[in-house]
Amino acid sequence: MRKSEMTERQLNERKLVIEKLARAGWKGSDKNKLFDQNLSFQEEAVMEYRNPNMGITVSYSASDESIYINLEELTGANVNLTIPFGDKLDELLKTITDFQDKIDSKNYRENIRTILRKKIPVYVEDDENGPKKLIDDGKGDS
Repeated sequence: MRKSEMTERQLNERKLVIEKLARAGWKGSDKNKLFDQNLSFQEEAVMEYRNPNMGITVSYSASDESIYINLEELTGANVNLTIPFGDKLDELLKTITDFQDKIDSKNYRENIRTILRKKIPVYVEDDENGPKKLIDDGKGDS
């Protein structure tokens, strides 16, 4: 989608993603600047953050009304999540910024569970079977 094709609501959501994450120390991707020049991209905003243990990329898709999160360990292993946020975008972004500095390969499931507890659906990419909806079973493993 191009910036000129976005609705006012979508533009406001994009602005919220960029501003809220930037205030929390995230860096915007070069794609964001190109998108502002009205080039077309699948994700209208891409923000990146790295703590000592993990890299986190958050992408906003206006057409899917979803946030995509890529969690990448320093070893190169990663987890890809799709989160259709509905009317809970601000709450989702706050949750992400709350765990951004402490998430790692040992506790990422518990941090994802904090999203589920807010009644926001989360799907994990499964290469063999497609996206799988996660549930909070309260056991500590997703």
